[in-house]
Amino acid sequence: MKWTILVTLFVVFGAPEAAAQPRALRWTRLAVAAHLDAEGRLHVEERQSIVFNGDWNGAERDFRVSLDHEFNLDRISRIDESGGLVPLQKSDSLDGVDEFGLFGSLLRWRSRLPDDPPF
Repeated sequence: MKWTILVTLFVVFGAPEAAAQPRALRWTRLAVAAHLDAEGRLHVEERQSIVFNGDWNGAERDFRVSLDHEFNLDRISRIDESGGLVPLQKSDSLDGVDEFGLFGSLLRWRSRLPDDPPF
């Protein structure tokens, strides 16, 4: 049986006081909701709240997908300072802020440019 996994990620970036601190990251929340539809497709939504301190350019998430499964990414967004959703744009180069790339089952996204101030 083929399963389709639809994933929605919401990522929060913060900690503006971190410029003088060493690089660190931590999860303040990880919530997962899943629904198996009538055709046997599993729909999964992940909500991750990640705090980056320091000079992180972005992050990555590797999804373990077996050979008899199919993986589809629905969307990835981040939450801005006002609580609004900012959709990330798909890119193979990841040259700009708020871009993501999906390389097989590896998801990478860019949160800042290398010359931008640290979080």
